[in-house]
Amino acid sequence: MAAAIATLYVAGIYHAPEGLFAGFIEFALFLVMWVSIFFLRRKIYGVILPDKNGMQRECVLPCRLKVTNRGRWPVWRWDAGIFWAQDGQKNRRKLSGQVEEQGETQVEFEISAAHCGFVELRLQRLRVWDPLRLLHIRVSFKGRKPVLRIPVFPPENVLQVESAQGETLQAFGSDQEPAPAVGNEVWEVQQYREYQAGDSVKNIHWKLSARSEELWVKEYSRGDEHRIGLFLDLVQRKPLDAEGKDAFYEIFLALFMGLMEKYDSVYLHWFDWQEKRWEVRRIVEAEQYHEVLPQLYEAGFIPADQIDEKTYREERIVRVGTGMLQFDLQLRLSFGGAEELVLKQFSLQRYRREIAEQKVVIP
Repeated sequence: MAAAIATLYVAGIYHAPEGLFAGFIEFALFLVMWVSIFFLRRKIYGVILPDKNGMQRECVLPCRLKVTNRGRWPVWRWDAGIFWAQDGQKNRRKLSGQVEEQGETQVEFEISAAHCGFVELRLQRLRVWDPLRLLHIRVSFKGRKPVLRIPVFPPENVLQVESAQGETLQAFGSDQEPAPAVGNEVWEVQQYREYQAGDSVKNIHWKLSARSEELWVKEYSRGDEHRIGLFLDLVQRKPLDAEGKDAFYEIFLALFMGLMEKYDSVYLHWFDWQEKRWEVRRIVEAEQYHEVLPQLYEAGFIPADQIDEKTYREERIVRVGTGMLQFDLQLRLSFGGAEELVLKQFSLQRYRREIAEQKVVIP
């Protein structure tokens, strides 16, 4: 616009028709470019595609920004701003490129996280330029910017676990109903699922089916299944920094992986501070930690000054029981919830070496 005005001014002073014509051409070109970016903005959109649903701490996660052009004009230039944050730490990345008419393009980038928890990743800005790259305008997100919450997991280490008596602990509070004896074997209800053709009528759960108006059946498992219970005490009785939280999650995962190598199933119990309810999960595969850890991140730690310790212990005994392992935020692994029966007190400075070199013997 400035060039057009200058051209018209000079042409007017010197009465040059060619200059006036050039000035009007520049002015018209400016208007055409201005209209084009409004048209292009309505035909382009972007979305972030992480390569995985989670990432490891202190590692990079490859991601892609896919930009799609639904219009009949090519977009000669677009640029975008990527934003991700964790625990107040903010990072930004700028990307740019081109996209053909009715086509799409993908630009790769990487993000990283220093601690366990969630990383919030979003497309902060997407701008489109006119063909001559004179003007740009932001693409509208219709009042919202989609945010991806990506869980950050600790490294996958394995803590060696042995049983002193060669027997496994039974999980209390697993919310299992009594099951019938089949021959000389005792069977337990493992889970409920929808009725399928060929299922025995004897296994139909009539009460649940009546409530949901669909047929549900009970799946049974062997009662002598090797299983163990693990209670996570999430009460934060002392100040805990990011390194302390990372240590808790890393030791828990190593203990979890060690238990999964020795037992058929692990029953995890904890109190969800956000939802104000007791949780229990039956784990039969090691890979299920991808589901459990995000649940723990969402639950958060329990502020000691906002909870009645006596009531908390009493409810824990009623709902969970005491005959199982317990791991708390002080990095103590105990049996039965009693401090005098601590099996292992992990050191915040040396816990990684202890995971690699030591083992836990369960009484």
